[in-house]
Amino acid sequence: MEKIFLTRKFHFCASHKYYNKRWSKEKNKRVFGKNINSHGHNYLLEVSITGKVDKETGMIINIDRLKKIVGRIIDEFDHKNLNEDIPYFKKIQPTVENISKVLFNLIKEKLPEGLSLYKIRLYESEDIWADCYGEEVEIGKSFKFYASHRLARKDYFKEKNYTVFGKCSNPEGHGHEYKVSLTFKGKIDEKGFVMERKKIEQLEKNIRKVLDYSDLNKIKFFKKNLPTGENILFYLKDKIPGNLKDKISKIGVYETSRNIFEMEVN
Repeated sequence: MEKIFLTRKFHFCASHKYYNKRWSKEKNKRVFGKNINSHGHNYLLEVSITGKVDKETGMIINIDRLKKIVGRIIDEFDHKNLNEDIPYFKKIQPTVENISKVLFNLIKEKLPEGLSLYKIRLYESEDIWADCYGEEVEIGKSFKFYASHRLARKDYFKEKNYTVFGKCSNPEGHGHEYKVSLTFKGKIDEKGFVMERKKIEQLEKNIRKVLDYSDLNKIKFFKKNLPTGENILFYLKDKIPGNLKDKISKIGVYETSRNIFEMEVN
């Protein structure tokens, strides 16, 4: 049976900081870094619902009605200090993971009968977001690297390489501004994280150190595997350290705005 989804985007602005009053200032700074200082974000919220299509209206729900339901909720968050003005964050850190879960529960309670909240995605910035499906929460991080590559097999003649790979077989190579997205799943810990930011930042640093401003064809992995978007996914999967392998859930590679490759890992 078909399942129809409707997604609507919303925006709100808010300030927050991360600080555990039970810890010393030194420990807070060690765990949260600069986030112990009050700062703000322009949040982007994507609300995805599912339900039966009404035969009379042809809709799951009138979008204006959904706008009003969600609008009333995010009005309570908009232009607020999340730590001080929002009671939900008196006992938990206002991380993007915790905010997404709070919003999921608030929106779910207000939806009319017959509709289900599938997920919400909350962007803290363009490169950090959380997906909440209810109990399950994922944290996503994206980053860019700049590299050149060439798609051509040594056992193919020039004409066959062009037939198979087109312009990508240009002997001089070509390049892209790649974007990588890494998504991790798991329980939110006492710090408010599905995954500690330092671990994600270190993983990004390790990947960029090899790939950024490089000729992919010269990297050992791609001497045996053509540096296609698909094979870059396999390369990235191999670079996930052992202690994170059970947490990684999705890997994405944006070769261009039109060529997107994704892998579900767990």
